[in-house]
Order: sequence, then structure tokens, then C-alpha cells
Amino acid sequence: MNEIEQQRTQPRLRGWLQAGLGAALALGAYQIYQFTRPEASLIVYDAGNVVAASELDYVLDDPSHGGGASGITAGKLFAGEAGDKCRRFAQGYLSGTACFHDGQWRLIELKQANPPSDAPAGG
Repeated sequence: MNEIEQQRTQPRLRGWLQAGLGAALALGAYQIYQFTRPEASLIVYDAGNVVAASELDYVLDDPSHGGGASGITAGKLFAGEAGDKCRRFAQGYLSGTACFHDGQWRLIELKQANPPSDAPAGG
């Protein structure tokens, strides 16, 4: 390889190395974020109502999407006191009932079971 070809190749190689290093740093930062981020909430407070957050809403709409990484499960539809469609749901030590009203899954009941005494604190 002559000197001119070598001068052309070196900047390209340096660019690829910098891009690879940048990608590795971005991947590492993403992994740290995934490890340290707080768990997503099942519920949100919206205009005076306690409603299902996005992941719970998704499973309540179609229980076949339950389980998996979220661990949320939902039961069969039933009619609530006001005639709304309702479902019971659970995730870990939480369980409850939500009814679909005015375009939202509104929580009408939320319970937390006591974890076993040998369960790790905070999780």
C-alpha cells in the first residue's frame, strides 16, 4: 500500500472505531438505565380518577397479553354494579378490580397481600 492510500484508510478506520466506541457507550448507558430505573406504576391519577397505567390498560383490554415481563394477569369480563365491563387483575402481591368507564379502566379496588416473611425487602 502506498502512502496516499494509507492516509485515506486511516481516517476511515478511525471513524469506524469512534462509531463503535460510541455505540458501546450508548449500549452501556442503556443497560445501566434499565437496571436502575424505577418499576412502572400500575396506576395513575387522572382528573380525579385512579386509572390503569399503560401496561395494565393493555392487559385489561386483552388478557392474552398478560404475564410475560410485566407479570400482570387479568380475569374474565363481568358486569359491574353500574353495568360497566369489569375485570379483576393481579401482579405479584397486588390485586384489584377495574371497570371500563368513559374510555378508561378505572380502579374500583386495589389490595396488597403481605409478602412471605422470607421475601427480600423492597422487591
